[in-house]
Amino acid sequence: QQHAKSRRITVPIPYTEPPVLDPIYEAYAYCNIPNRTEHSWEGHSPPDYKLLSVQVMIRHGDRYPLYSIPKTKRPAIDCTLVPNRKPSHPRLAAFISHMSKAERGQWDSAMSAIPRLPSHTVCEMGELTQTGIVQHLHNGQLLHDTYIK
Repeated sequence: QQHAKSRRITVPIPYTEPPVLDPIYEAYAYCNIPNRTEHSWEGHSPPDYKLLSVQVMIRHGDRYPLYSIPKTKRPAIDCTLVPNRKPSHPRLAAFISHMSKAERGQWDSAMSAIPRLPSHTVCEMGELTQTGIVQHLHNGQLLHDTYIK
């Protein structure tokens, strides 16, 4: 007779209670606002090298949530762009002016119904906030300073 292995499953008994989920903490842990920029060797190369191209991947800037968080109120985030409101950027006013003059016809037909600049005080789901636009302007300034100047 062969001895059969025991197939009994042993489930450990936890000595602590499972953590209580905090939806606000979870949202901040997932959707944190970048607060520092790390610099490395960007823009540096041997003198006999010639830069041919730069490829940058940026996920997106700060946006209004895409989904509502259970058991919480929708946050009232103002999506209008105001240059003298924080956060701001030296080029924010020029960006607003440029985008407000742009014609919608230049966009693909699927995007033509979307306004270039928000004109409402409460953000729509997934809409880029002023913080997100300032983050993109900051990224552009960093790339310009690193590769153009």
